[in-house]
Amino acid sequence: MSKNTTKENIFNQALRMFNEQGIEYVGMREIAKELDIRVGNITYYFPTKDDIVAAIVTELADANNTILEAGDDLSMSTFLQMYSETSSNQYKYRCLFVSFVYLMEHNPKVKEVYIPNQEKRYKTIRKNLKLLMQNGYMDASLNDRTLDFLVSSISLMSRFWLSEGRLRFNDAGKRTLFKHYLELFALHLHPYATKQGRRDIDRFIDDL
Repeated sequence: MSKNTTKENIFNQALRMFNEQGIEYVGMREIAKELDIRVGNITYYFPTKDDIVAAIVTELADANNTILEAGDDLSMSTFLQMYSETSSNQYKYRCLFVSFVYLMEHNPKVKEVYIPNQEKRYKTIRKNLKLLMQNGYMDASLNDRTLDFLVSSISLMSRFWLSEGRLRFNDAGKRTLFKHYLELFALHLHPYATKQGRRDIDRFIDDL
């Protein structure tokens, strides 16, 4: 087995176990046992569990940053689809969001990776909202205070929808979660959208 394959297997197995059991409740020994390898085989690639979690955070951030880089012709339909795709990525790495507060308080490596990524995310969301205003999909008269509110509320929903979904829907599948929370996100934009933007929002909701 190649080194890259071994590292990928460790990463994928850890992610699966974190998603199923929670990051707090899975240790290096449990991961090694599932892979039928020694803990030393894991620490060769990931010295600590924190390093595995930091790698998961980085992979998610890289995947979502690519999706969120919109062109100047951004439409409401495209913006909503982008949010749907980033939500799908978040679901793939859902352990990070279910254990978010724990990670911020106990994993300095994750915090070190997360904070600059989040600052970049704030700027990207604001840029995309301004593009929607310029392109006639959101009210062009929205002021900075309203934009700040939308950036903060979108970030809040993105960060905690999976935690809230775990509590509200228990073991409901991805389809149930997506239908509820993507509709919630779309409706959150509705009051600030133009007639053209609202048409895109309504079509998006109808297609869920």
